[in-house]
Formats: sequence, structure tokens, C-alpha cells
Amino acid sequence: MSKKPGLYAAFAAALGRLDGAANRFVLAAVSGGADSVVMLHLLHTHGVKCAVAHVNYKLRGEESDGDAEFVRSLAAEYDMPFYLHECGSHELHGSLQSTAREIRYTFFQRIARQNGCTSIATAHHFNDSAETLLLQLARGTGIDGAAGIRDKQGNVIRPLLQFTREEIEQYASEHQLAWRTDSSNLTDNYTRNRIRHHVLPELLNAVPQGREGLQHSLHLLGETQQLIAHAAHTFAQAHTRTHDNHYYISTEALLQQPAPALILHHLLKNHGVPGWATAPAVQLLHTETGTQFYAAHYIFTRNRTEIAVSLTEIPEPATYSLQPENLPAFFKTENVSHENPFSNNPWQIALDAEKLQWPLTLRPWQTGENMQPLGMKNRKNISDILTDAHWPSHLRKRTMVVLSGEEIIWIPGCRMSEKVRITTDTTTAIQFTFDPEYYA
Repeated sequence: MSKKPGLYAAFAAALGRLDGAANRFVLAAVSGGADSVVMLHLLHTHGVKCAVAHVNYKLRGEESDGDAEFVRSLAAEYDMPFYLHECGSHELHGSLQSTAREIRYTFFQRIARQNGCTSIATAHHFNDSAETLLLQLARGTGIDGAAGIRDKQGNVIRPLLQFTREEIEQYASEHQLAWRTDSSNLTDNYTRNRIRHHVLPELLNAVPQGREGLQHSLHLLGETQQLIAHAAHTFAQAHTRTHDNHYYISTEALLQQPAPALILHHLLKNHGVPGWATAPAVQLLHTETGTQFYAAHYIFTRNRTEIAVSLTEIPEPATYSLQPENLPAFFKTENVSHENPFSNNPWQIALDAEKLQWPLTLRPWQTGENMQPLGMKNRKNISDILTDAHWPSHLRKRTMVVLSGEEIIWIPGCRMSEKVRITTDTTTAIQFTFDPEYYA
């Protein structure tokens, strides 16, 4: 048993709170690292019925294959069903981390659904949540981003979230558990890794009781997030109305709230107004009747008793015929190596140059159109792709697509097509970059 006896019991309590099903059946997402190995060991020692899922991205050659075989043998040791998804480099274009996450959770949900699992357990821990908090704060965020990683989202649970990486590795060592180390986590190539290796350790070293303070703050921020969401919903039911495509918010009722700017921010955000455009709207609470301003294709008007929000008429985006030697300023192409085509920029992709039919077409998407998204066998409506990606509502009508012949091959910032993916047969690759300032 661990020298920290509270860990074993605390895990059981967290699991009971996050998945209280009488016939609990957990799909454990296991990478092979110390955190997921400990999670699986705890599930096993608590007698929880489990299946094991692993994704092999094939990014580290023999090392990735070794991880998969390690997890397979671990599942066999615990007599648990094992499910593996293998994907090649061709599935991981655009934003590598976001695409990998989508592949991962799509696979987990499919396996959980097919097997009747009551929950999907991932091994996120305190350090992951603290790193997310610091990263979001540095990028500029509201309460939603500052709350860190949630211990439950839908059927996905994170029973290790209260434990630190050090506690988890200590548990693994004391129970003589073997685990695999992902070499990519040891570099400073990613922003999160630099925070993990340098920023968070320095912060915890500099501030006494920093771990406890961050945990307490994350808990309070999560509670605050729920409180504000409830307050905004309650306010909206009583003091907002919609008429002729205009959204009206009572200024008198807002000014009676203890935090009117915060409530207004959430009301506008829930209405589809991007976060950066809500700050100027707060000024309308203290301006004269008739004051107006424009932001993100919305008109904000201060009436006598209300703030009126309406969507402006957005001019139809142009259609462009794209040739390598004649491109608009916001669209660039560059020849790249087909052996290392990855990018963390969602507005940048690499594809097989020989599969393109020039000139390409860049235009707004049309209702009813579809494409075959990267990594999928079937086609999917563009509208559904945008919905699944939580695409901002104010951009949907203006969203552009790139076509090769009659085939949509890319939704900039969102998804690319399976039709133009790089394969082992690819000899020439080309990189596309779309400047999102086009939508500003």
C-alpha cells in the first residue's frame, strides 16, 4: 500500500462520485505513461469492470508501437478487453494536438457506445489542470478558461484530477508498476511542455503551499463558473427578449445586479457574440440613449430601457480562382517535405500536391454541401462539421472552403479532406496557410 494511504481511498471516493452507476463499466484510456498505468491499477484493485483503449498515432516509430504492445500486455495481465486504434501520419495534419484529440475521443466514444460502458476514464491529474490554467490565463480568458480541466464532462471522467504527478509516480514506484515514457514530453518543443518543465515548478517552489492554493483556486473557479452560468440563465429568462431578429437586454435589471458587466458578458457570449467584442458593450450601461457601436458584425444600441443587439448585413464573401502564381494576400502556398508535414496551426495544412486540380476555388460554403473529413470513411455535411467544431455562429455564413475541381478539400481553421491526405506514396507535398484576419 502507498505511503500516502489517502490516495487509495480518495480515488474510490472520486470514482463513486463521478460514475455512481450500479453496474459500472469503465473504458480506461491508457497511454502507457505513469498516470494512466496508475489509474488502471487503481481501477483493477478496486474491482471495477473495465475495458482498455489505446491510440497509436505512429508518430514515434518503434517507440509508439512499443507503447501499444505494452498497454496490450497490461490489459491482458488484468484480464480486460483491449481496443486499439492505429493511425498514420496522414491523419494528423493541421493542428496536430487538436486533431489527435479529436481522433482520440471519437475512438473512445465509439468503443464505449459499442460496449455499453458507463463512463470513459482519462488519467488527467492536478499538474495537467494547473498547466491549463496558466496557459489559458496567459492567452487571455474568462471564467470558462480559468476553471482548468473539469473532473467530469458528459461521460468522460477524470478520477486522478486531485493528485499531483509526483504522487502518482510515487504510487507507481511503491507498487513496482512499470510504465512507458513518451520522449516527446521531454522536449520544450510545445508551449505546454515549457510550462510543465519550467513555469509550474518555479511557481510551486516560490509559493509555500502553492499546490494546495492552486487546487483550491481551481475548485472555486469551477464553482464560480457554474454559479455565473446559472445566474446568467436565470437573468435571461426574466429580463431579455427576442423580437424581429433583435435581442433586447434590460439595462435597469442589469444595473441592479452585483456584477452587471459579468452578466452582460455571458448573455452576449451565449447569444453568439465573441468574447473580445463583449467588453465594449459594457460601456452602453452608462451612455446616453441612442448610443451605438459596431463589433464582430453586430450592432449594439442603447435604448431608453434596453440594450439592443442585432446582426449587421454581412457582405457576401468573394469567390477566388487560385493559381500558385496568383493568390490573394490572405492565402499562401509553400512546398514542404512530405515526411514531416505537421503543424500546430489550425489555419495551416499540408497535402499531397499531385492530387490537386489547379486552379483551385476558394468560396463560401453552401447549404447541403459535404466532404469526406480526414480520417473518416464516410462523407459529412459541412454544417455538421462546423457544429461539431463549435464554429463561431457569427462566422458560419462567411466560412470559406477550398475546392479542387468539385471536391471540397479544406475548411480553413477547421477540417481538411481525406481525398488529399499525404500517404506513403506521396512524393510532393504542398502547404496551405489561410490568414484568419480575413474574417475580422
